[in-house]
Amino acid sequence: MVEKLRPAANSQVDQYDVRPPSRRVCRRVANVGDGDDAIAVQLQFHPVHLGNVGVAGDQQNLGALLVRVHNGVDHLSIVITSSEMALRAAYKSVKSTVYHAAEMAIGDPQRDSRFAGSIALLGVIAGVLLWVLTIVLSRSHLSGNGWALSGNGALIVPFGLGPAVVAGSWAAIILRMRGHPRWLQLGIGSGVVGLALTAGSLLSLIAFGPAGRDAGATASLFFGFLLYGWLLASAIVAATIRAPDPARQGPPFWSIAAILLLPVTLIAGCEAAAGLLPA
Repeated sequence: MVEKLRPAANSQVDQYDVRPPSRRVCRRVANVGDGDDAIAVQLQFHPVHLGNVGVAGDQQNLGALLVRVHNGVDHLSIVITSSEMALRAAYKSVKSTVYHAAEMAIGDPQRDSRFAGSIALLGVIAGVLLWVLTIVLSRSHLSGNGWALSGNGALIVPFGLGPAVVAGSWAAIILRMRGHPRWLQLGIGSGVVGLALTAGSLLSLIAFGPAGRDAGATASLFFGFLLYGWLLASAIVAATIRAPDPARQGPPFWSIAAILLLPVTLIAGCEAAAGLLPA
């Protein structure tokens, strides 16, 4: 233990006599309680950060450096900057807040019922928009050598974009049910993967052109199979990745209902729009 800090203080540290800090030090130095213990190294001084005081690199200048510490330190390794402690406290506070917020959102049946209702409404709206986009493309003249988005080619919207929307929504619902703090972002990412596979199906026809019609059709079908496989894969990934999974009072009926309602309402929206806006 380092003696009272003064210019004539002895800089030798007895590695067998390292004791906890005094009450005086505890009042002035932040408590570090993450399970890290101070270790004294025999006959060797390592650079030790002293916050705004400085760095002691060897035994010879330690005595001069300790004079600049006003209130005394029992062991150098317990001194850290106040900014580091603030960051640690903020991280723990945010982590705890997010976890408890996710737990409350999952354990609130009323909020889950509203979420399921919102999913059903969004499914209907998405279905109507997809059908409107299909009508617009079918009446357009977007075409090229070996491919066309007009006429029947516009069906890529409900059969391509539709599964992408379902894949992203299923992933988001499952991750929310498991209390993942980034369930919305990851759900959007899952939908983007579905959109990329849909684009790959179309680009295959464009890339191979009329000369490679058979190869282009094969590649387009391959991306189509990947897209519908992603429907299942996205749900499996969302159910297996790391998540808090807080305890629930019972089975997640409303989350399961939201998963089932989404494709049903999406198709219903398309059918309703088709009745109002025939192709």
